[in-house]
Amino acid sequence: MLCKRVLVFATLVCFIVGTHGCYTSRSITVQHLKEKPKFKILRIVTTANEVYEFPDGGQFIENMIVGYTAEGESVKIPIEQVSVIYVREFGPTTTGKVILGVVLVAALVGIVVAIIALDRALDAAASSSCPFIYAFDGKGYVLDGEPYGGAVCQGLQRTDYCHMDYLKPVDGEYRILLANELDEIQYTDEFKLLIADHSRDVIVYQDANGDIYTIGDAQKPLHVRDADGDDYYQLLSVEDYLLWASYIDHSEINVSGNLRDTLFISFPKPREVEKAKFVVSGCNTFWGSHMLRQMVCLFGDQVATWYEEMMTPRWQQMIEEWNDQVELYQLQVYIWEDGGWKHQGEIMGGGPFVSETRVVPLDLTHVEGDSVMIRLTPPSGFWQFNMFAIDYSKDLPIQVQEVSATRATAHDGRDICDKLERSDTDYYVMPETGQQAVLVFPVPELRPDFERTVFAKVSGYYDLKIDTDEPSQCEQIYRILTEPDYAVIFSNSEYQKILSQYVSTQK
Repeated sequence: MLCKRVLVFATLVCFIVGTHGCYTSRSITVQHLKEKPKFKILRIVTTANEVYEFPDGGQFIENMIVGYTAEGESVKIPIEQVSVIYVREFGPTTTGKVILGVVLVAALVGIVVAIIALDRALDAAASSSCPFIYAFDGKGYVLDGEPYGGAVCQGLQRTDYCHMDYLKPVDGEYRILLANELDEIQYTDEFKLLIADHSRDVIVYQDANGDIYTIGDAQKPLHVRDADGDDYYQLLSVEDYLLWASYIDHSEINVSGNLRDTLFISFPKPREVEKAKFVVSGCNTFWGSHMLRQMVCLFGDQVATWYEEMMTPRWQQMIEEWNDQVELYQLQVYIWEDGGWKHQGEIMGGGPFVSETRVVPLDLTHVEGDSVMIRLTPPSGFWQFNMFAIDYSKDLPIQVQEVSATRATAHDGRDICDKLERSDTDYYVMPETGQQAVLVFPVPELRPDFERTVFAKVSGYYDLKIDTDEPSQCEQIYRILTEPDYAVIFSNSEYQKILSQYVSTQK
């Protein structure tokens, strides 16, 4: 059933800091609403995948969610027909401190027991991700970026480019908060803004290497089908609140089964076209983030040794090849040409709190016919997608400027402009949850006939705070690194453990 794969952006986080206080928007479970029925409801998604928004706030009354839409329509939805609920919460005024109010939720119809088990796993996932970037939108700070996800040691450090959707200039400045909201130590090596000025007729995105492309005529897919023939066109043809997720079906787990999903995405292809830009909005799931922590925990008392090994070219090459093969955090893109599937590029993992839109450039020289077929094979439980599109337009000129911070104040009051100026291993370190830095950037002059897109260019890594007293599980590590798909088998086993633990507590 299609509804099996419908998820909602449970991590859509926004808040406004004002003179009288702040609020956060977050998603909650139906059970949470029943326990605290006085929440002000902003939005609901039904089991039929309908989205209702209540600008003035909805209410939970007599097992019904009631409210008025922006058009004045009165809505009454029985609670059993609701899968996800977004609510508003108010908190005290905070000065120099951002509160991240997120409750992780999975809302998949028909698998209630699995939802609860996964919810418990996702609570653990919230303790492992990467730094959060909050952009000032003129009214308050909004979660807008989550760079270098998966860079869990210095040897995995990388530079990421986060599309700043909410950043607005105020008094000639761009203002950003860099925050550690999780149980980890974060090391930021460089933080700049990449400012791309371009024609108003296009939007711009980057690929996995940081190269910028213009998108002038994005086209929707003809079909998006899985290996069973189910079509997810309605779910994956537009950017909205609904996601397709690579999903662990608890009823089918037998350790070695249900290891991958497959998506076949077809697009119309004009004659004589030899190049295209595959546009993908998506990221890793919360479960994928949780499993990253679980795999690092396997190193136990040897984790420091592993971190040192990861600094060597041999290990870095090994991990790169492993990423290419297992696709947990680096998904490969294939197109159909000359009677077979040919590799074309990759989708970098990230998130799970912020979903990025990326471009994968395609070479269509050997693609025959009037359509392009793309194949993705995400490992079960690790990936989620919002939208697929393709663009055949030629890239237009872009004026790109790299801008350094004029002011950067650390959590302890230090000036850290020099630390963030270049990638030189002179890190700004945030060792404790709740620490943050305030960054201010100048706003370059914009030509009247141009549009502007801003990316945060951020380099660094983070250390997960794990138990290093436990002995290293060498056999499990060896199998994950050497056996195809064993990482997914291990993931399924961990999922089954959580499910079994929950079931046993209910007896």
